[in-house]
Amino acid sequence: MPLLVDEDGNAPEQDHGFQVALSYLRSNSRGHIKLKSKGPDTPPSIVFNYLETQQDYTALRAGIEKTREIFNTAAFRPYLGKQLAPGESVTDANQIDHFIKTTLRSTKHPCGTCKMGSDIESVVDDQGKVHGVDQLRVVDASIMPHITTGNTNSPTIMLAEQIADMVRGRSPLPSENPVPLIDYDQ
Repeated sequence: MPLLVDEDGNAPEQDHGFQVALSYLRSNSRGHIKLKSKGPDTPPSIVFNYLETQQDYTALRAGIEKTREIFNTAAFRPYLGKQLAPGESVTDANQIDHFIKTTLRSTKHPCGTCKMGSDIESVVDDQGKVHGVDQLRVVDASIMPHITTGNTNSPTIMLAEQIADMVRGRSPLPSENPVPLIDYDQ
């Protein structure tokens, strides 16, 4: 970002600056949701389990190291000042992991709790119908088997529109330029 602000958008005491926000979009950690009671007014227990795998720390450390590498190029030298976070003295893996653990923030785009598919872990089919429950569909980001690489808003709208068309008996629009699907499990 070509400005220096805190997480609330306020400028710190420095006169000017720039910053990088790393977004880790393919976490290996997995959370879970459990019902606390049968009552519909009782909120569920939601456990995100951020940073539960060492691979997540490794990937975020690599992002910090790559960012430092980029900013240490000749192109950035005229603009560099003091590194505010994690700080130039934070160099070993344990220090960087501590920085990651204490500063990590969620972008609040959870998904995948009612996975779409036909395997034993799937909750809904490709039309959003809940397996084993008549006349119930789930049509939101929870049916995505994998998180999207980016904001979940547009893919969720696309899912809802596609399934709404199926429910209404409408044929899907023909694709002008079909794009092959990527299988991330391979």
